Amino acid sequence: MKIKIAGQYFEHFNDVTIDTSLDAVASTFSFTAKFDPQNELHKKIFKPLSYLRIEFLNDDGKPISTGTITNHSFKSKANPELAQISGYSLPGVLEDCNIPFDLYPLESNNRSLKQIAERLLNYFELKLIIYPEVEKECNQIIPKSVADPEETIKDYLSKVAAQKKVILGHDVYGNVIMFRPKLNAPSKFLYVRENCEELTLDVDGQSMHSSITTLRQPAKPKKGSTDILSDDYDPLDGSDDGVLDDDYDPLAGNSTSKKKRILLPVDTVTNPMIKAKRPKVDKLSSGDETDTLKGAQNTIANELKSIGISFNVPRWDQLSVGDIIEVKDETQYIYDPLRVLVANTVLSESAGQKTMSVVCVLPETFTGEMPKPLFT
Repeated sequence: MKIKIAGQYFEHFNDVTIDTSLDAVASTFSFTAKFDPQNELHKKIFKPLSYLRIEFLNDDGKPISTGTITNHSFKSKANPELAQISGYSLPGVLEDCNIPFDLYPLESNNRSLKQIAERLLNYFELKLIIYPEVEKECNQIIPKSVADPEETIKDYLSKVAAQKKVILGHDVYGNVIMFRPKLNAPSKFLYVRENCEELTLDVDGQSMHSSITTLRQPAKPKKGSTDILSDDYDPLDGSDDGVLDDDYDPLAGNSTSKKKRILLPVDTVTNPMIKAKRPKVDKLSSGDETDTLKGAQNTIANELKSIGISFNVPRWDQLSVGDIIEVKDETQYIYDPLRVLVANTVLSESAGQKTMSVVCVLPETFTGEMPKPLFT
């Protein structure tokens, strides 16, 4: 591996770790190096709070990650110790910072996801790349979107992107990307016990449900509307059936009128993997821009993170987050090759030894599609 800091190669380093996740705009990194306080180059690149640009490159010069140095840790002892330097990929600043006051107001009207994102990214001189499979969704006009002043830029953009089933991530060059994994993509590798180490299947059945029902709390009708909920109406506890009396007049209260039922928006999605009765009910606020069907689908997708496969390899395979691979190990109740999505990788190099840790999930975790039963 090679490291370039502020455009200059830095050769004496050790214990490098680069941690990358599919749905994060920040890959974190750390490494150790000896600091020579009399060396002018060291005085420049080890200077705290400089936020210098750093590039990690393969031996052949291809980029692994492009980021910013944020943290320094020095120790002074009789026997000099190595300093530790860490940070994250270029868009990591979006996870630390709120929308700057210069870009207020926080409300965006009749803007697309692309326009909302580019307006915020331009402030930090970050580039946005939209993959073809989500280009349509990213260009759709959103009538109204409001950010919270206390939420980070990354959280706000992820929230808006999730409504379009678009994933917010980054590439090795430090660009922000919007994409969606392809379920039909060819598998890059088949991992079995013979070519990997510590292959593990973890299933948290307690966090999964057979059906997800999403309700939307209806907004209180405007004064004068005939579609009025009675004062004690609560669609969740059933204290009122939402039916107005035959003689109810919202203005006078004594004239006859037809019954009016206030319908509560509701959608239910069934997880075909769970046969036991394990229902769950969620509630969306009346101001939530996600509809009830998408809300239920998003909850199912989030619960699929309860099924994870991890393994290590004593090398760096040409594998990136978002890639499709196959795993097979009968001792882990995986009898046939199972297609999974790479959600996280950790690259480590120390004293010339390279290792790679990989965490995978079902592809449907990030696509919103319904999974097929696994353990038949």
